[in-house]
Amino acid sequence: MHQIAFDTFTVQAPRGWGDFTDTLEEENQPYTLGHKEGVGLAAASFDWGNDFVRVWQVSDVRNFALVTYTCDSKQAGQEVGVCEAIVRSIVFC
Repeated sequence: MHQIAFDTFTVQAPRGWGDFTDTLEEENQPYTLGHKEGVGLAAASFDWGNDFVRVWQVSDVRNFALVTYTCDSKQAGQEVGVCEAIVRSIVFC
């Protein structure tokens, strides 16, 4: 794992992953973390007010999906394993 620094935060990511924010062709690009080969799965969890949020980014080079799961913070983690299995089953057509 290595540290990747964004403007307002840092993350630990496996080798081969990096900050691709500047490669986006739009103004005010969202922070973008990706695998150098454009394939992979990235995930993060955080609390947002009274909610627990889990976010996944999935790509196979040509396609991209942003998947989210939200629940009450008191229920955090109870279904994340099931959601993770669903996300890992994604096959782009």
